Amino acid sequence: MLINTINVSSWLILNALVPDALPESVLRKYSEQFAKWPSITSSPLTHQSCVSFMLDCNFTSEQLQPLLELCVTIRLKCLSKVIERVTQGVISLGNGEIWKLEHAGLSKTNLPDLYETEVNNSMVQIRQILSSSNYSNELDLFSRERFRSMLVDLFTMILTSVRDCIENALQLRSCTRRPSTLFSDRTASCRKLLIAICNIEYVVENSLLTICRRLTENGVKYGDIIFEKSKGELLVFRQNLMKYYLQIKCSTFSSMFGSVNYEDLPNEEASDYIKELIMYLIFIQTEICLLAPHLMREILSLIIQNAFDQLIDRLGHIQNISLEQTTQIVTDVTAFEESVQNFLSLKTRLFQRSLRNFRAAMQMAIASLNCDHTDANDSSDI
Repeated sequence: MLINTINVSSWLILNALVPDALPESVLRKYSEQFAKWPSITSSPLTHQSCVSFMLDCNFTSEQLQPLLELCVTIRLKCLSKVIERVTQGVISLGNGEIWKLEHAGLSKTNLPDLYETEVNNSMVQIRQILSSSNYSNELDLFSRERFRSMLVDLFTMILTSVRDCIENALQLRSCTRRPSTLFSDRTASCRKLLIAICNIEYVVENSLLTICRRLTENGVKYGDIIFEKSKGELLVFRQNLMKYYLQIKCSTFSSMFGSVNYEDLPNEEASDYIKELIMYLIFIQTEICLLAPHLMREILSLIIQNAFDQLIDRLGHIQNISLEQTTQIVTDVTAFEESVQNFLSLKTRLFQRSLRNFRAAMQMAIASLNCDHTDANDSSDI
């Protein structure tokens, strides 16, 4: 009788606090008999104290088992509600992003600072939910494997909420591969993408460690696992942002190289499209230098490699070319290689690599051809 009473009491408490946590079997059988309550805020400590008091009154653990499980359920539900609220709060920060960099240390906007503040404001509630009342058989939420993995995922959700915030600010959330919103306004989008990459880098290098340290101080265990998992997800997101930026910049090459035909040859210099390509790369370099100079080599190397590959592919489709056209193609490719050699790997530099291999293989022959034989001829006459 007592156990049944405690069971019913636990259902009533759940219905009042977190009705979505009621077992389906109970809902199917008694759903019409439960009252509809407005949203109620209650601390898990209240129920933990209640259990502790009842144990002091010589209730057995078996009698209190429903209440013990109720405490665990309420703590988990309260924690998920807190994390959901914090996550939504971080996501909403993107609505106020002004995309203005602060050049103090690592380049970033004020978004990472606001993100840290939003998460830090939840620490008191997190500590309260995870705290112990030290009654007999009280469960440490991290002690069970199924709870532990769920908690790691929940706290990872908090740390990676900045990704969702930036996706929302860039309008990427409904786009997976080639966001049309980015390609509609290329200049503004490229600028925002570079700034977003800077923000993510700052979060990975600074904010994650700070937040994980605070979480550990407030009762969260397995902070190292949470950190590594969050870092991995944010680094993947950084690569996606980089991919979007490269897609925008490299989309110009198809039209730039599409009209190459070598019918009208220039007068002993590189073709106009090579000059246009070099100037386009300079514009990209300027943009990166102003916003994210530390990304210069990484981005330009990838863009130039893409341009080189597309150029070689286009030239490979030109057929029935004359000697003059062949000479011009060699001139153009060599001019491009010479202009961007600092961003091309030696493997990619076709002509330079070929010449280097040739010189290495024919070193003695070349030296023999270029040496001065005057002294040898004079000595033979003596």
